[in-house]
Amino acid sequence: MNKRILQYFNEIEARLIECSAILSFQMIRKDISKNDGKIRVKAALMNGSAFECFLYIKDTGYEIQTLKYSFHWQNPDGTTIRRLDNAPHHLHLPNAPHHLHIGNDIVESFSENPDFFTFLDHIEISLR
Repeated sequence: MNKRILQYFNEIEARLIECSAILSFQMIRKDISKNDGKIRVKAALMNGSAFECFLYIKDTGYEIQTLKYSFHWQNPDGTTIRRLDNAPHHLHLPNAPHHLHIGNDIVESFSENPDFFTFLDHIEISLR
């Protein structure tokens, strides 16, 4: 088991616990091997919306590198509020496969490094 990845996943879990926007959450998956790890979380938010996260990360020996990710925030009716992911289905966009869905109809290029904590902070601030 990789201790750096375990620490990173524990930091994610601690942030989920302290987040004022989260009513409850479920750790669906938390797999850690010698060099990589996967985590999947589902959370119910205070306003009835939901947050889901999937991360597949690798420890390069120098840093934790995110290989695959999806941060998804949706309304109670299932419509997308925001989703940030690197699924290869918008390859025409600059910085593909990284992209941001806003609602169900808008998809934009996304160039920043994906970050669980920044995305969750955005949700928390938006729900204040």
